Amino acid sequence: MGRQDLPLPRRDFPDFSVSPEEHQDCKDLATKLLAHTVHEFERVAYDENGAVGHRRWKAKSTKNDITLYRERDGGSMGMVLADSLHRLVEKQEIFSPTAATLIPPTLLLIGTRQVSWRTP
Repeated sequence: MGRQDLPLPRRDFPDFSVSPEEHQDCKDLATKLLAHTVHEFERVAYDENGAVGHRRWKAKSTKNDITLYRERDGGSMGMVLADSLHRLVEKQEIFSPTAATLIPPTLLLIGTRQVSWRTP
Protein backbone atom coordinates (compact mmCIF):
# COMPACT_ATOMS: atom_id res chain seq x y z
CA MET A 1 0.00 0.00 0.00
CA GLY A 2 1.44 3.35 -1.02
CA ARG A 3 1.66 6.55 0.96
CA GLN A 4 -1.42 8.77 0.89
CA ASP A 5 -1.53 12.46 1.54
CA LEU A 6 -3.72 13.79 4.30
CA PRO A 7 -6.47 14.64 4.67
CA LEU A 8 -7.96 11.63 2.96
CA PRO A 9 -10.76 12.32 0.48
CA ARG A 10 -14.25 12.14 1.95
CA ARG A 11 -15.24 9.52 -0.64
CA ASP A 12 -12.80 7.06 1.00
CA PHE A 13 -15.06 6.81 4.06
CA PRO A 14 -18.42 5.05 4.26
CA ASP A 15 -21.56 7.05 4.95
CA PHE A 16 -22.95 6.70 8.46
CA SER A 17 -25.22 8.61 10.76
CA VAL A 18 -25.36 9.07 14.50
CA SER A 19 -27.93 10.57 16.79
CA PRO A 20 -27.43 14.12 18.10
CA GLU A 21 -26.68 12.60 21.53
CA GLU A 22 -23.98 10.28 20.10
CA HIS A 23 -22.51 13.23 18.20
CA GLN A 24 -22.33 15.30 21.39
CA ASP A 25 -20.81 12.40 23.33
CA CYS A 26 -18.07 12.05 20.69
CA LYS A 27 -17.37 15.78 20.98
CA ASP A 28 -17.23 15.41 24.77
CA LEU A 29 -14.73 12.55 24.41
CA ALA A 30 -12.51 14.63 22.11
CA THR A 31 -12.71 17.56 24.52
CA LYS A 32 -11.70 15.38 27.48
CA LEU A 33 -8.75 13.90 25.57
CA LEU A 34 -7.59 17.37 24.53
CA ALA A 35 -7.92 18.69 28.09
CA HIS A 36 -5.85 15.72 29.34
CA THR A 37 -3.14 16.44 26.76
CA VAL A 38 -3.00 20.15 27.59
CA HIS A 39 -2.89 19.40 31.33
CA GLU A 40 0.06 17.03 30.90
CA PHE A 41 1.91 19.56 28.74
CA GLU A 42 1.39 22.36 31.26
CA ARG A 43 2.44 20.14 34.15
CA VAL A 44 5.78 19.29 32.53
CA ALA A 45 6.38 22.69 30.93
CA TYR A 46 5.43 24.88 33.88
CA ASP A 47 5.28 22.84 37.08
CA GLU A 48 8.48 20.90 36.31
CA ASN A 49 10.20 23.63 34.26
CA GLY A 50 10.43 21.33 31.25
CA ALA A 51 12.45 18.72 33.14
CA VAL A 52 11.44 15.16 32.31
CA GLY A 53 11.12 12.90 35.36
CA HIS A 54 12.75 9.64 34.33
CA ARG A 55 10.87 7.69 36.99
CA ARG A 56 7.62 8.59 35.25
CA TRP A 57 8.75 8.85 31.62
CA LYS A 58 10.68 6.40 29.45
CA ALA A 59 12.53 7.65 26.36
CA LYS A 60 11.32 5.83 23.26
CA SER A 61 13.04 7.62 20.39
CA THR A 62 15.39 10.55 19.77
CA LYS A 63 16.10 12.42 16.56
CA ASN A 64 17.64 15.85 15.99
CA ASP A 65 17.53 16.93 19.66
CA ILE A 66 13.88 15.91 20.02
CA THR A 67 12.94 12.98 22.27
CA LEU A 68 9.66 11.10 22.45
CA TYR A 69 8.78 9.76 25.90
CA ARG A 70 6.05 7.36 26.98
CA GLU A 71 4.57 7.37 30.45
CA ARG A 72 5.86 4.29 32.33
CA ASP A 73 2.65 3.72 34.31
CA GLY A 74 -0.76 5.30 34.10
CA GLY A 75 -0.52 8.44 36.16
CA SER A 76 -3.21 9.95 38.33
CA MET A 77 -4.35 12.15 35.46
CA GLY A 78 -4.83 9.04 33.34
CA MET A 79 -7.06 7.55 36.03
CA VAL A 80 -9.13 10.75 36.23
CA LEU A 81 -9.51 10.62 32.46
CA ALA A 82 -10.46 6.94 32.56
CA ASP A 83 -13.14 7.59 35.17
CA SER A 84 -14.58 10.37 33.07
CA LEU A 85 -14.54 8.22 29.94
CA HIS A 86 -16.20 5.30 31.73
CA ARG A 87 -19.21 7.56 32.26
CA LEU A 88 -19.41 8.08 28.49
CA VAL A 89 -19.22 4.32 27.92
CA GLU A 90 -22.16 3.80 30.24
CA LYS A 91 -24.17 6.26 28.15
CA GLN A 92 -23.17 5.10 24.67
CA GLU A 93 -22.41 1.65 23.30
CA ILE A 94 -20.41 3.30 20.52
CA PHE A 95 -17.42 3.52 22.87
CA SER A 96 -15.35 0.48 23.80
CA PRO A 97 -16.15 -0.72 27.33
CA THR A 98 -12.68 -1.95 28.25
CA ALA A 99 -10.54 0.12 30.59
CA ALA A 100 -7.38 -0.67 28.62
CA THR A 101 -8.71 1.20 25.60
CA LEU A 102 -10.05 4.06 27.68
CA ILE A 103 -6.71 5.14 29.11
CA PRO A 104 -4.70 6.32 26.15
CA PRO A 105 -0.93 6.15 26.51
CA THR A 106 0.45 9.53 27.44
CA LEU A 107 3.24 10.57 25.11
CA LEU A 108 5.54 13.52 25.61
CA LEU A 109 7.65 15.14 22.90
CA ILE A 110 10.47 17.33 24.24
CA GLY A 111 13.23 19.09 22.40
CA THR A 112 14.65 22.21 20.90
CA ARG A 113 14.48 23.47 17.39
CA GLN A 114 17.37 25.49 16.10
CA VAL A 115 16.31 28.51 14.08
CA SER A 116 18.71 30.71 12.21
CA TRP A 117 17.66 34.33 12.20
CA ARG A 118 18.51 36.42 9.21
CA THR A 119 18.36 40.17 9.20
CA PRO A 120 16.73 41.76 6.17
